[in-house]
Amino acid sequence: MRSLLGGLVLGCVVLSGPMALAHPAGLLPEVSLGSTPNRTFAGVMGAAGTIDLLTISDGQEFIVTAFVSSVSGGGGWSGGGGFELLADGVSVLGGQMIDSSSYSAFGQNEGQLKVDTGQTLRLQYTGSSTDASYYIQGRFVAEGSPYHSVNGTLSESDMSPGPYTIFSADSGRDFIVRTLAIYCAGGPPDVVIDGSLAVPRQVGATVISPSRTLLATGRGSLLVSGGRSLGLQGTSTSNCDYYMDGLYTLP
Repeated sequence: MRSLLGGLVLGCVVLSGPMALAHPAGLLPEVSLGSTPNRTFAGVMGAAGTIDLLTISDGQEFIVTAFVSSVSGGGGWSGGGGFELLADGVSVLGGQMIDSSSYSAFGQNEGQLKVDTGQTLRLQYTGSSTDASYYIQGRFVAEGSPYHSVNGTLSESDMSPGPYTIFSADSGRDFIVRTLAIYCAGGPPDVVIDGSLAVPRQVGATVISPSRTLLATGRGSLLVSGGRSLGLQGTSTSNCDYYMDGLYTLP
């Protein structure tokens, strides 16, 4: 695994019932406040419910890099039947992004989902399976990190004529989009920056699927210059769930 440097791998404990274990994994360059930053969570949930995973202490943020599960839910992450990650009760990740059969960024340990200082990260399960399994990993970084992530659900009317802005880079700060994953009832939308085409829908680079699409697997490097806006635009698509993450560049 790319995140485990120096060959150190710790075992994963799988639990029965609505519980989770957190334990440190291998060291990474981003060590926050002098402590080992890595945490993993794994378990099996036998019924619907919610688990508190961790609350982010002052001076820290938590970056979720990987999340895979045996139950993804029906369709995207805006509907029930599977797992979701919640930050202070708000859904931030789920559905096809954590489907073990899809090559998503979180299945490749390439995700950069930021959970802010003071927030509580929770795992919610809304399905009926009695052996819904999950594995999550991430790391602490110092508060004020360059990472940023957003997610949401859009209708066709949101994107047509559009575009619908999902992110605007701070003035004077360039942002690199690493992950942009879109799951739609129809075809994917175009990705635009300040109204200009940045990723054509036809190339499928943002589609979550059993193929290794570029941006959906967290391997993108799409530049959004300071003060510019990233948007989705399309007339042949509807009910799109989207997830985006990346980081601001250093001065």
